Amino acid sequence: MLENAITACPDEIWSDPSRRPEWLKNDIVGYWYLVFHTLFWLDYYLSVTRRLPTPAPFTLDELAPEGLLPDRPL
Repeated sequence: MLENAITACPDEIWSDPSRRPEWLKNDIVGYWYLVFHTLFWLDYYLSVTRRLPTPAPFTLDELAPEGLLPDRPL
């Protein structure tokens, strides 16, 4: 279902923060962040050990209480 949502999202909406879902509170992210957030936490909770190295360009900034965002849409 997530793959279908990603595939169906037009490119011009994917990174455009002005066209984000209404319920998304952050004004600087687009749909891409919803997918990133979903996959980050899915990977985190399904990992056997939570101390696995994170492959570039991904970081563990999503865990920061400050709500750090990736540098660019992924």
